[in-house]
Order: sequence, then structure tokens, then C-alpha cells
Amino acid sequence: MVRYDATALSNPQVLQGALLDSCHWEYFAYRVDTINSLIRIVALAETNTHDTHPSCYLDTSGELAIINFHTELNSDLICKYYPVEWYWTDCGDNSFSDYTGDSLFISNDVYSFDGYTVLTQNDTFPTFYGAPLECDSIDAPNPLYREIDFYNGGVEFICADITDDNGDINLNGIPNEIADWVIFANYLIYGESVFSVNKFAQARASDVNRDGVPLTLDDYVYMWRIVTGDALPIETSPDITLTDTAFVIQDSNNMTVKLTYLDSIVAAYLIFEGEIVPDTTGNPFQFGFYFDTVQTKVLLASYDAAYDFANFGTGELFKYSGDGTLVGVAVSSGGLSLIPTNLPIAYDSTIFCCINRGNVDGISNGTDIVNIRDLTFLVNFVFGHPSSSEPICMEEANLDGSYSLAEAVNILDLIFMVDYLFKGGPPPSPCP
Repeated sequence: MVRYDATALSNPQVLQGALLDSCHWEYFAYRVDTINSLIRIVALAETNTHDTHPSCYLDTSGELAIINFHTELNSDLICKYYPVEWYWTDCGDNSFSDYTGDSLFISNDVYSFDGYTVLTQNDTFPTFYGAPLECDSIDAPNPLYREIDFYNGGVEFICADITDDNGDINLNGIPNEIADWVIFANYLIYGESVFSVNKFAQARASDVNRDGVPLTLDDYVYMWRIVTGDALPIETSPDITLTDTAFVIQDSNNMTVKLTYLDSIVAAYLIFEGEIVPDTTGNPFQFGFYFDTVQTKVLLASYDAAYDFANFGTGELFKYSGDGTLVGVAVSSGGLSLIPTNLPIAYDSTIFCCINRGNVDGISNGTDIVNIRDLTFLVNFVFGHPSSSEPICMEEANLDGSYSLAEAVNILDLIFMVDYLFKGGPPPSPCP
């Protein structure tokens, strides 16, 4: 049984070690007590449920188990040590049995992580200091034998230097060079495995626009602007502008991905659950994409002939083949404007019939597109009047833009229209 420091370490996962693997032990299991930050590991060479037998017992040194922890990319952890220590709650914890079951071997001494300092004490349960003396006085035919020394360990977070390496993702001392940008692009497609020098320092160096958030599409775009001479490196945190929401819609029927944004953007980054392959034939965008057996990541940008970013806005981004669902997206207009994104739930081609939201009756009369006739049509439909019919385009009747397939048009849309027509409320949002 071991106890870990949950302020830095989380989600422990335990694997059977090479020694048990080589001996073909028949049982290995672990349990995690997240409340008390404890891990209990149990292994048996042989059980009575198998016809086979282990090839060997533990008569040599080797690896019993591997514990993997998760941790956050958090600067507060730098230069600190977080212990993973042996822990006892009764005399049976941290014990080994011989193959007959007659002899149980328990702790002799406990050492600190440096391997020299002896921590052993006659403490009461629970304790970090080994099995207390009361375990020696257990009245049993076979006594407990103090034969095992335990050495504590832990996780040490390396100290990052205090120099400003902003933009120097490959940590070669030259910030915002083409090699840094290539690593950044590879990270977006292939993940953090591309950081082979110092994962934390390389991630920290990616905050090119200095908004305090590393590894974003805006950082990637702003670095390209620096590389091409379109912008200068930023020395202090700028004011990041918050803009209107961009809608990115997957039409799974027509196998297309569409963007709706009132202004223009220069790059997009999309994540699909499942495997899709973008159709880049004749597409004006520069593409990078990769399927990692679980997700497909797609990075696209628009460049002009001089490889400066060219703006693009509402329209089809690309067609694709395969089977995947869009689950994440980011777009950028230049690296210094935060663009919120929205993934409408309606992955249905009917969404593309939308031209003028609020035109419930499907009749367009010049500038008088949304009027009392649309309100009457909507009232009859929402309340199920016998003479009612379904709107020609449900998305145009979805005034509040809720994008709920279950109830795309409901009383909320009716309230929205009344407020707009008679109470000075906001107009319906533009169609995707």
C-alpha cells in the first residue's frame, strides 16, 4: 500500500511489472482510494481457478509494478518534490508470503527517498514508519518475519530556468524561427509527443501572443505572422479582443464542414471523434490532418501567394470521407482576437435551408421578411392548431438559435419573435 500527494498527482494507473510477467503470475489487481490518496496492489503467483502454474516465484530481484500518475501543466509545481510513500493500516499491509502460506514477511526498516535516512518507528496505525511492534506479538502458530526493507519515492518536477524563452519552442535559443513554427504545427496534429527536449518548457514557450494560455491556435497564427514579417514579437501581455461567435457545423448527410462567421478568419483547428479524411482536391486551404486511432485532428489555414494569411469567412471549409463526429474547434483571425466557437448539435442538412431566420412562413417580401404572418404561422405550429403545418425550413423558425434537434422550434422561439416584433428585442441571429 502506498500513499501519494494528490495536490500534484492524480488518476494513478498500475501495471504489472516485468518480474511478475516473466514468471506468469496468475493474479494482479489494484484499488485506488481517491479520498485518502491510497493505492493497494495485490498479486498472487497461483490461484485455484487455473490449470496452469506460474513458471517461477520471486527468487530474484526485479520489477513488481509500475505506477503511472497524471499531473497538470502547472508552473506552481516547478522545483518541488511530491512524495509517494509506503503506508500501513494493519499488520498485513506491505507484506509478502512464501509459496506455502506458512510464513509472512513484513517490514524491517523504512527509508526516506534519499535511500540513507532510516524512518522506522514504533508508531500506531495508520503509519508511514513500518509495521509497529504490536505485529510481532500476534499470537499465531507462525510468527511474522521482519525481512523487507522499504524505500520511499516520489515525483520531482524539474526546475525551469527563469529566462524568457517565449517563442523558442525547440529551445535552441532562437525564438520565433521557422523550426519553432514547424514543431508547433506538428503539436497541433500529432500531440505532445513532438516535444522531445523539455515538455513543460516547450509548452510554456508556445504562448507567443502572451495571453497566458499556451498551445493555442492564436499562438500558432501569431508565430507565423512573426516568421513572415507581418508582426513583431510581443513583449508584454496585450489586450485580447473578444469577438462574435463563430459557428462550425458538420453536415453528416452531405459530408461537409461549414463555417459561419460575421467577420473573417485565417485558420481553423478541428477535432473529430473517429476517422475522417478531408478532401483537399482543389481546396484553397493548406491542410494537415492525422488520425491517432481515436481522434482525427485537422489543421487548415488560408495563405495568399506570398504565404501571408488570407482571410476567409462564411462558407464550406471542406468535404470529407469516413465516419467521425466534430467535437472540438478553434478558429483564429490573426492571433490577438479571441473568437468564441459554437458547435450546433444539428448535424443535419436541413440546417442549410436557412436563409433568413424568422421567415417561418417561407414568404419573402423585400425587406419585410419577418412579420405578423410569420408570428401567426409560428403560433399555430407551436400550439398544434388543426390548420397548422410544419415550417418549410425548421432552422428559419428556430429564432433563438438553440439548435436542439429534440425541440428545435418551441415556445421560446415564439417569445423571441414577440419580443422582436413588439418589444424592441434583438433580431434573430444570422443563419449558419
